[in-house]
Amino acid sequence: MTLSGKVLLVPERRDSERDAVAEHWRSAGGRVVRLGRFWDPPPLPEAGLRPYGNDTFCLVLAQKLDLRELSPPDDLLVHLDAAVLGRRVALTTPRRARRAPRRLCQARVRQVGRAQAVHGRRVRERQRRPRSRAGPAR
Repeated sequence: MTLSGKVLLVPERRDSERDAVAEHWRSAGGRVVRLGRFWDPPPLPEAGLRPYGNDTFCLVLAQKLDLRELSPPDDLLVHLDAAVLGRRVALTTPRRARRAPRRLCQARVRQVGRAQAVHGRRVRERQRRPRSRAGPAR
């Protein structure tokens, strides 16, 4: 794959992941530009720009340079073959996830309403203890 004519825009701050992506980009023939003041980008070619960084970095550059944001779909992993991922991934509802056997439901489910669901089992609502305004007893 050749990336000649493509410009990777990355934040100036060093990061091992971004540095690895930038090095691969360069080795494939692309150009890498590190931006410090990304809200005020320097003059850049109009075609072939590819921002890579956190949400704010990419969204601000997309607005300033009139770029279209390109992100993978939220359910991308569901559509990949299990051989690629090394496991099966499926979409489900929170209700079905709570009913699944524990071995199939390893991810923690965040707070649902006022109760919590953890590993597919419902946990009673925590009792709230009134806070004492007085200092610790001596």
